[in-house]
Amino acid sequence: MYRDNVASTPASDVDGVVVSEYAPTVSVLMATYNYGRFIEEAVQSVLRQTYGNFKLIIGDNASTDDTKARLKPYLEDARVHYFRNDENVGLVENFNRCFRAMPAESRYFIGLPADDYWEETLLEQLVTIADANPDVAFTYSNTYRFEDPIEGSGEVYGQYTDVFTKPLPPAGKHRALPELYQKNYVPFQAALISVAQLRALYPYADPYVGSVPTPHGHDTPIAYVHDYHLWLQLLSQGGVAYFHDVPLAYIRKHGSAMTMESNIITRLEQERWLLTHIQEVTPLALESSLALEQQNRSKRLLFKLLETERLSEAQKVLADLLPQRRDHDVRLVRWLLALPLSAPTKMRLWRIITYVHEYNANIRRLLQSKQTM
Repeated sequence: MYRDNVASTPASDVDGVVVSEYAPTVSVLMATYNYGRFIEEAVQSVLRQTYGNFKLIIGDNASTDDTKARLKPYLEDARVHYFRNDENVGLVENFNRCFRAMPAESRYFIGLPADDYWEETLLEQLVTIADANPDVAFTYSNTYRFEDPIEGSGEVYGQYTDVFTKPLPPAGKHRALPELYQKNYVPFQAALISVAQLRALYPYADPYVGSVPTPHGHDTPIAYVHDYHLWLQLLSQGGVAYFHDVPLAYIRKHGSAMTMESNIITRLEQERWLLTHIQEVTPLALESSLALEQQNRSKRLLFKLLETERLSEAQKVLADLLPQRRDHDVRLVRWLLALPLSAPTKMRLWRIITYVHEYNANIRRLLQSKQTM
């Protein structure tokens, strides 16, 4: 174990520059904003790692709570580096600033949101796998989901993979791009990324991208899915992943968390544009799989917008979904009638369709006849 001897390793002064006596193999990136109530648990889980050859880089995004005061006891540890932005620069840029502060010696990096925490063997297990597989771009484990003890029960209620109904990649090495189009199966807080593979495969200077261009000629933010963009790019460019099917991290459910369950409409919107953007690096053999998942994201987004009565936004999504040729109209109506939705919801959807696409009288009669059956 590295934990005890690395923690006590002193720093030396070389030509007026303070230099650590050890070269950290792993950089842990912790971007935070007003998470003082959580951050000590996150930091302690890193400092307790059985693999101690790391640097914890904490980027404080101009927090207005007691984050800095809570961190003060930990800043004397040589493994911890803290900086505070003068103003809030956004989540993605804050993580990228942590990345830029990474020691040059680091061969791997991993993100840990300040409201989550790790099992003490996470780094040891992931680094062991990554060292044995230098061709792997990122190595990731499963995670637990738990309710915050203040806002909920404090109990674990499942694992990260439980939310997915479709098949997941098998444990071990894989390049499961079709499955990745369907869902982001990689938990950000449990994914160790190879710096060498990132440099070889990734076309961006920083690992996290905050926006992508849309077909409408403007950029759209993808802050909620910035990690998803990274996984898609790495695998699309020929990278390989490694799934270690053991839960080694804890994802906290609370009111301000950027979880899958919360902000679902924003996530679906951003995933929709991300899948469109990723077309340019999609392998030719997988273009049809990607196109199908683009449509599926749009349909899921459409139904969520209808459920929440956001009809004007639903109309715009539907306009992108509608077929351009009239001979597809009947198929679309039959699809609508077969949906497992209530009659009022179907009628709201139909009103949007007729407004956008100006369906002819024959299609309206077909809809009416189906409703009377």
